[in-house]
Amino acid sequence: MTLMIGAAILLLAYAVRHKMLAPTGVVAVEMPREEVLALGEKARGTMPDLSYLTNDMARVATFAAARRADGTWDGLAAGTVLQVESSQITEGDTWVTGIVQGGARNERVAVHSTFLERYLPVVLERTMEVSDLRLMMVKSAPRPGLAVSGWLRNITSQTLSQCVVTCVFQDKNEHEVDTARSEQLALAPMQLVRFQTTKTDRQFNSIAIQITHATPDGLRNYLSTIVIKRSSMQ
Repeated sequence: MTLMIGAAILLLAYAVRHKMLAPTGVVAVEMPREEVLALGEKARGTMPDLSYLTNDMARVATFAAARRADGTWDGLAAGTVLQVESSQITEGDTWVTGIVQGGARNERVAVHSTFLERYLPVVLERTMEVSDLRLMMVKSAPRPGLAVSGWLRNITSQTLSQCVVTCVFQDKNEHEVDTARSEQLALAPMQLVRFQTTKTDRQFNSIAIQITHATPDGLRNYLSTIVIKRSSMQ
């Protein structure tokens, strides 16, 4: 029995390592950060192996091993945004070199492309970027429903406090059938933060999304409204 349990553990460890080293893995495997860094240039993420052009924006999908300018390896947290400088294919592997956005310094790093996904935000009045809006199933009493989730990024030089995402669910005639809001968020400059609203159990055809935040004089600033058809959301 002991031998069988030991063999099973070894097989499981091999399978996890194989998925981590696979160049184009499609199943997300959450590896301990220490193991990702220990693999260095052999570490691989779970995203499709895509190429990127100069000035493209990319987001780190899962904790990534990144090579710094001095050749040492360090980690990039999920959600880190890079502005791409170049993309190079070496022995079938695509490596992306870019500048870390919002860090303490404009650090240049190289990351295997399987750790990255395209970052294509909607920019609201040079204040906020909104990206990756999705419908999330919430199974809670008394009835399950749908919530809206996504990412916000503050692109100003000041912290934005009391940020709230309001989602108005609309019928086919654009009449309101329900409203859901996120919790209040504080966004540091260039910080990417995930949000999720409360749920709705009503039928709807589109969503009007508006983001507000506090101003230094104690008022609220209302950013432009985004209207999205339900059929276009995942």
